Amino acid sequence: MRFYFLLIWGVYLILAFYSHVMKTFLVLFLLLFFHEMAHVLCAMLFHVRVSEMILTPFGFYATIDHLDYLPKLKKICILLCGLFMHILYPFVFFLFLKMELISNNYFDYLVRINNSILLFNLLPIYPLDGARIIMTFLELFFSYPFARKMIQIISIMIWIICFYMSSLNMKLLFLFLGVFLFLEIKRNPDDLVEYVYTQRKYLKSLENHV
Repeated sequence: MRFYFLLIWGVYLILAFYSHVMKTFLVLFLLLFFHEMAHVLCAMLFHVRVSEMILTPFGFYATIDHLDYLPKLKKICILLCGLFMHILYPFVFFLFLKMELISNNYFDYLVRINNSILLFNLLPIYPLDGARIIMTFLELFFSYPFARKMIQIISIMIWIICFYMSSLNMKLLFLFLGVFLFLEIKRNPDDLVEYVYTQRKYLKSLENHV
């Protein structure tokens, strides 16, 4: 697994420090970090290769190789693991509250942040989990290329609406998201053969280590 970090992360960290929002930044980072690690651990459980981890201002972004080509049940499990973390977080916050590690006001604040992240992640904009789940559902009725094209069109439309209606701070986030959407649109949709080859090679390497 390769590890990268975006240079903008350092700039974002400096701005967060000098704007006195470091505490909020760390909370967001940790919530998103464990969200992404849930995806990664579930993928590894299914022997699906995770090729790289990218450190961004909004946590880690894991590249799970050829996620779209996995059996639908495995794919849904991997996607839902990340979302499940946001169901688990309020119980963790409540435990912190009972241990008097946080105040009632900060508990409410954490719950609001967690709910906002969950709702954002459910937006049908690729590569967010919401879009991937919708695409998996579309594949039950349509071919993969058609379902992929549909989710791309939906993603572009929702992205334009959200970008237009969002505040300045959120526009920066949607610009960042738009980069990943653009890369997905440019991705070669005919890499199924490469996926099968890579997956077999990966599974063979696991067998050799047993």
